[in-house]
Amino acid sequence: VLRVLIGASAGIGAGHLAPTIVSRLTRIDVTSFSQSGKRNRLSGEMFASVAIFVAVFTLISVVIENWALVIAAWVLSLGLISTSWIDARTHRIPRNLSYTTFGIGAPLLVIAAITENDMSHVVNAVIGAVVATGLVGFLYLIGRGAMGSGDVRLAPVIGLYTGWISVGTVVLALVVSFFLAAMFAVVLLITRRASRSDQMPLGPFLAWGTLAVFVYSAANYGM
Repeated sequence: VLRVLIGASAGIGAGHLAPTIVSRLTRIDVTSFSQSGKRNRLSGEMFASVAIFVAVFTLISVVIENWALVIAAWVLSLGLISTSWIDARTHRIPRNLSYTTFGIGAPLLVIAAITENDMSHVVNAVIGAVVATGLVGFLYLIGRGAMGSGDVRLAPVIGLYTGWISVGTVVLALVVSFFLAAMFAVVLLITRRASRSDQMPLGPFLAWGTLAVFVYSAANYGM
């Protein structure tokens, strides 16, 4: 019960503060995304944002035992959910958001490894960051515009966190993310809501695929 209360409280705080924090980091007024002359739309979207953060933060606090890793996962959630929101709206991933998520998460993951008394997590996290950056960077070079430079800058964040668990988890996170993107693209094509020439932001799929794999893997490994 205590973990649920703490997670829900942290989620409420994150949901309310996220627009301000993200706006200052990225210099993008995220609150303007929903401004269309209808105030109820903005308030409704903000309510949905808070609800998502509460659900994610509560789940993390319940399924992950290590509190240092819980806090690191909260930071990851804040960064990735914000990234998915911005990329879906603007088709860009602000570098400062990726850098900040990486910079704050790295020391928290080191602390989590210390509390686990297993510093191999730190080594795996570094390897994971290199592997993810290399794989996404390679796809960026051969993708002919299918991926953006923001996706490449997000890759070290993905690798750092999922690599903390295992290097294999890095590959799993990327596979799940690309699979989700492919399935969504197929649905859009079948329903004729998009054509082959349309570009689709990859950030939301990288964000939610990574977050899902990280939380599941951390819970499955009993951390």
